[in-house]
Amino acid sequence: MYHYVSLLFVLLWTVTRYGAGPILLANKKKKPVCRWKLATFCTLYTFFAWLAQTLFLSYYSNGRDIANPTAAIVWGLIFHAHARRVLRKRGLYEPPRQLPL
Repeated sequence: MYHYVSLLFVLLWTVTRYGAGPILLANKKKKPVCRWKLATFCTLYTFFAWLAQTLFLSYYSNGRDIANPTAAIVWGLIFHAHARRVLRKRGLYEPPRQLPL
């Protein structure tokens, strides 16, 4: 039973850590957001969340444990897509401009 509770806690902690920024941006933003600004924000937010976790783990484990960046990339992509979907639904996502032919 302890393992299931631990797994659930780790999952909730990971979702909270990587999803807080994009979810807050998508739900609280009042002005339109263009595609590259959303992508830049989500990329930087995910990188700094991963970096904070890595520094925390390496400090408390004397450099033995380092967070795997694969989870950060996967969760970053998931929450970027979620933020884009919420912004589109709210009418605040600006698609890329079409170049004149």
